[in-house]
Amino acid sequence: MGINLSDIVVLEPRKLEDFSGKILAIDAFNTLYQFLAIIRQPNGTPLMDRQGRVTSHLSGLIYRLSNFVEAGIKPVFVFDGEPPRLKARTIRSRGEIKRRAEREWREAVEIGDLATARTKAMQTSRLTGEMIDQSGSLLCRRRGRARPRRAQWPEGGPRTRPRRRTSTLSCSVPLDS
Repeated sequence: MGINLSDIVVLEPRKLEDFSGKILAIDAFNTLYQFLAIIRQPNGTPLMDRQGRVTSHLSGLIYRLSNFVEAGIKPVFVFDGEPPRLKARTIRSRGEIKRRAEREWREAVEIGDLATARTKAMQTSRLTGEMIDQSGSLLCRRRGRARPRRAQWPEGGPRTRPRRRTSTLSCSVPLDS
């Protein structure tokens, strides 16, 4: 999905340091998918811990946060809940692409084509509820305690969302220490 704003917004190249001293809102889901796609082994397998749990998203967040802190930026990661119904067709299409890419990834691994395997694996990323919770805990950590907060829409939800309850993660403390 997305919106083409090129007719009304002038593109200006920026450096990370240009945002020093600013608070930036960051699309958390987009960011986590980016890390799940690119932080992988040469054969396309995601980064994992000793128990086989995917950790690409956490590694990426730590690296990204350290860059922001070094540049003097205060990031606010926005976990925006369920997608609107308008996006359903796009989501189905992405699911089909992922299933096809998974087949092609397995085939590439079997024949030893690591370049293709990695490219196809990058298209198979799946963000789980556990990954979202882990990310929220990491981003909201302060003095050794994780304090993510799940905010709930009022019963029935806002008019622009489906009529089921959705949730958003937000930090209850700033990321200043």
